[in-house]
Amino acid sequence: YANAMAGHNMLYLTLEDTADKLTMRLVLNHIAITAKNASEMIDSSSLRDGRVPDNVKDHYNDKHNEMIEQLDGHLVIWDTDQFYYDTFLDMEDTLRKADKLFKDRTGKGLEAVFVDHVSLLKYTSGSGKKYGYDGAVINDWMLFFNMHALNFLDEGRHIVFFPLSQVRREAFSAVLSARKKGRYELDCAADSSEIERISTTMITLFKDPDTRGTLIINIPKAREGFVPDNPLLAEVYGEYFHVGELKNVF
Repeated sequence: YANAMAGHNMLYLTLEDTADKLTMRLVLNHIAITAKNASEMIDSSSLRDGRVPDNVKDHYNDKHNEMIEQLDGHLVIWDTDQFYYDTFLDMEDTLRKADKLFKDRTGKGLEAVFVDHVSLLKYTSGSGKKYGYDGAVINDWMLFFNMHALNFLDEGRHIVFFPLSQVRREAFSAVLSARKKGRYELDCAADSSEIERISTTMITLFKDPDTRGTLIINIPKAREGFVPDNPLLAEVYGEYFHVGELKNVF
């Protein structure tokens, strides 16, 4: 959202949720960022449960249209009904399609891709047999993303990939302790050793069950940046899908 608002071309591939649900969350976040007082906020539960009065629906629709206008074509969200990923060639075609779409819309190509989340990726061999949801497959996908990050579509361009991964259950249990609260290690990803090996930067998010409204952000790896000694604390408002301070609202 922030990078698209700044004019960067962002593709979000969601393998779990629908594009409509993700867009709804973005609209609620947009409302949270732009609201001038608390009365303008919309709780996600009211939308989910269909308990929204007509005047609130009008407000939501207005903010949706405002967000789309301000994004100015720099954000595309596709779910599994809108792209194919059975093979690496399918994914390459998806990236090529998005690149052309952005060039037609904005005059420049794709700059970053989110994959949410990588454990749901699979591929089909030449024989048609499907393989999926294991570490070896995810390792191959990470190598594919790394190749395109360094030489996008064989055009010599560099782009950024953000593969989203769940953490291992053991890693989550470990960081529940007061001593390690939210401090994930490099090997925390559940899906692939290549996530750790290839990534330039790893960012972990931990929602503290003991503290409402607090997100703990750790950076266990930053090859070209700063690794903080302690995790960062951020306010989080799940009902508005917003991370950070709500300015001018509360």
